[in-house]
Amino acid sequence: MTVVDGPPLAPAAPPVGPRPSLARQVLGFVWDATFGILRDFVLQVFRDGVIRLKGLRPLVKAIVGAAMALVVVAVGVLVTAQRWRTHGPLIAQSNGQVGRGTLLPELLLPVTLLLLAVGAALMLAGALRAMRPLRFLVLLVFLSFTLEVRSTGDRFGGTHDWRHWAGWAGIAVVLAVFALAWRFRPRPALELGVLLAATVTVFAVAQAQLVAFDRFAGSTLAADHFSIIVTDVRDLSLPLIFAAGLGVVAFATTATGWVLEFVDRRVPVRGVYALLAGIALWRIHDLGPELWRTVSKGPASRVIGGYAGAAGLVGVISAIWWSVERAGVGRPAAEDVIDDDELEVGWTASRSALPIAAAITVVPLLLFMALFVLEAIGTFSLSLGARMARFDLHVSNVLSNSNAIHGQRVVVCIIGIAAAPLLARRGKRILGLYLGCVAATLLYTQVTVAWSHFSALSFTQAQVDECWFALVVGLAAYWAARRQLSEGRAERLFFVALLMALIRQRHFVSDPFSLVLGFTGIGFVVFGLLWGFLTAGGWANASSRAFPRASRVFLYLGYSLFGITLLVYFTASHQVATARFLTSAQPSNGFDLLGMPLVYALSALMLAGAVADRPLQLARAEKQQERHVEAELDAPEVVS
Repeated sequence: MTVVDGPPLAPAAPPVGPRPSLARQVLGFVWDATFGILRDFVLQVFRDGVIRLKGLRPLVKAIVGAAMALVVVAVGVLVTAQRWRTHGPLIAQSNGQVGRGTLLPELLLPVTLLLLAVGAALMLAGALRAMRPLRFLVLLVFLSFTLEVRSTGDRFGGTHDWRHWAGWAGIAVVLAVFALAWRFRPRPALELGVLLAATVTVFAVAQAQLVAFDRFAGSTLAADHFSIIVTDVRDLSLPLIFAAGLGVVAFATTATGWVLEFVDRRVPVRGVYALLAGIALWRIHDLGPELWRTVSKGPASRVIGGYAGAAGLVGVISAIWWSVERAGVGRPAAEDVIDDDELEVGWTASRSALPIAAAITVVPLLLFMALFVLEAIGTFSLSLGARMARFDLHVSNVLSNSNAIHGQRVVVCIIGIAAAPLLARRGKRILGLYLGCVAATLLYTQVTVAWSHFSALSFTQAQVDECWFALVVGLAAYWAARRQLSEGRAERLFFVALLMALIRQRHFVSDPFSLVLGFTGIGFVVFGLLWGFLTAGGWANASSRAFPRASRVFLYLGYSLFGITLLVYFTASHQVATARFLTSAQPSNGFDLLGMPLVYALSALMLAGAVADRPLQLARAEKQQERHVEAELDAPEVVS
């Protein structure tokens, strides 16, 4: 190659043209801050998160589309459940709550049974081709529920007519499908059709037996015993409700990410410093009176202990981040993980929320389901039934013991903390960090609340927020004094401060709905359910040989429909205590157990990046994940 010496090339001249007027610049900024965010960020999240039909066979597409529509309709019914009581006749319960709780809408029973049957069939079809532990778990859930339904129907409807044999035949068909399906080529639509016919038969004949007995005896045993059965399985919806509590936090983190990307793209350096100073002053204005009220209420030992406990939690989260980072050094990211974006932790949390929530509640649920199966078996013999009743009482006493519950959670937390660095070594650093933060937060809370030796360190969420904010202000002041506050550091600190401010406003979703819906928590849980449904496709659209894509979609839609139907029943039947437990207390637990660890993980990542003065990675994990998902959808599907 020949090198020609000469003067350096002059830089290209800027384009010649009139400079945009100030009005056009302002309009462009406003457009980018409103419709630009909607176009580039909001629609992008939904486009990446919605369950996709591409790559599925036509019949499977139709089934998935119908199931998605049914889930959306179920959420709509949950919002308008109170209006069911004003349309159509009501059924009086002999064991209902005093007042409106004694009356059930007549259509509520058959509609609930039908939706539960459809949800159970979808879950069974999804688990049929999945890994063995999941297959066994879903089958155990189905048997525990349907055996109780069958035993109740036979107790009042007798065992000598065709309904008895039809109900047990439905259960036998499900067991036969699970025993023989592995011998044949996967056919998702056919398998779902057979399972749906079997589950509908089981629930329909049980209802027919109870209704026939009521007509003969002139009683309301059908409504009474059906209410008992649904109450027994209400806790099966807890993982879904916990995940709904995460939805509000996931929305806040996503919105904060939108703002950060907009600031990085459109706001000059001085504007970033001004935004950081502005949000710091705003938070100081808000937190100052609150801090004064906390200190003035006293006593001083409790206040000092609370802030010490909150600072200790921040330190524990920092230790989790350090262990995960150290374990993941030099480890390439796994094929299904995009690991170069701090904002990806929100997407990872949405994917893993249901499995983590199930792990937190799995031991009590498994024991309860085993009890249902044993009780159903005990109905065939008086002596065996008496033994099962004594065993049931013993296990119920154990499960109601707070020490047993705390001990189970401590064991789960220790396993989660130990698994965090192991996941990082396998290239799943973000998942390990989030799982470690969930386990550490729950363990730290259990230790400070349940154990009297550490009760002096019990803290509130506001105190943890104030500790994170003090860390942000301290770092900003330190770097500003040393003239080391770069634009990247300012943006990271701004992100943490803004995220903490948004999290403090979590009731902005639920409060406006309280007067309309009757329960304050309904709006909160509905928002979380919809956000989770619109962003769950990242998990359901993936596929593997051990867990094919069609199985994932069926299982997710079936469990969503099953859990939402239980919420609809307790809300429409106006069982106030249970409805508040499921739509207010448990979503708040999900907010604290799954949502706040997401905030802590993001804060730790952002502040660690600020300390290292690492440039922000704002390529949007969702866009990268979309390319990964598109490649999977274009590949031949294993089962569909």
